Amino acid sequence: MDLTHAVAEKILLRYDASLRLKRVGPLEGSATKRAFELTLEEDRRLVLKLFDPAQAWQLQQEVLVYELLARTPVPVPSVLFADDSRELIDSDYVLLNKVGGAIVASLGPLPPEDAHAIYRLIGETLRHMHTVTFDQFGFFDRRGPVDPIERNRDFVSIWIGRGLERFGAAGGSPRLKAAIEQRVRNAVGALDGCEGPVLCHGDLHESNILVSEAPEGWKVEGVVDVGGAIAADPLFDLARTDYWSTRGDPTKRAGLFDGYGDLRRDWEEAIAVYSLHHALELWHWFHRAGIAEMCATILSDLERLANG
Repeated sequence: MDLTHAVAEKILLRYDASLRLKRVGPLEGSATKRAFELTLEEDRRLVLKLFDPAQAWQLQQEVLVYELLARTPVPVPSVLFADDSRELIDSDYVLLNKVGGAIVASLGPLPPEDAHAIYRLIGETLRHMHTVTFDQFGFFDRRGPVDPIERNRDFVSIWIGRGLERFGAAGGSPRLKAAIEQRVRNAVGALDGCEGPVLCHGDLHESNILVSEAPEGWKVEGVVDVGGAIAADPLFDLARTDYWSTRGDPTKRAGLFDGYGDLRRDWEEAIAVYSLHHALELWHWFHRAGIAEMCATILSDLERLANG
């Protein structure tokens, strides 16, 4: 999606008429085409994020999540201005300050000691995030969970069921589908070990956390892209980062779990089941995008997780 200088300037002036826009361009490193960097005359940088016009709830949820996280030790962008009037552009939008640091994905291959240190910080960040609690499972807005689910086992069954429906409709193996369903049924005890839902980022991978290096070590500068936030088992969130970000790297994985700290007794079984959900979701995304190589990799993951 394009954003002209003229429209960006009008949005900026609506927030603060004293500011002057120097240039506007796509936000470097962002996975979405709806995030833009605004550079002001005094070289201050802001981020403008536009939301899908068909998803009217996204703006309010994103603002709420940043507000909730601002009460924790998790560093997040400050929400400067949010607008759902659609008077200037056919999209809801939020204006944020631009956090410092570099996204982890941009750092390239890391020495083992740095990889462990950064993933330890990611684990600590998730632990802090999970201090925000909810009463019920599911997506939420300012009123609380939307279509709330009382029990974790039901939440998982519904969500993996949806993933399997899409998997089957796209030609996925009936045998693998049945194996996944059986694995979930066998894991009910581990799923019931969840003490209650917490604020989960839902997608805390290497492109959604920014870090910087100082003489005393690595530091988290900001957590971004909270549009996938959900009220769920904290292990649901940990499984997402473990499955898609560490990708089995023993150094990264050790750092992640060291940083997160103590886990309940049945954590490995629960994380394996949650990883099935995350793998199904990502398989669907790559299947729609036509990226056959990634689909094949994820199918191997599904086989391993379903039969492990």
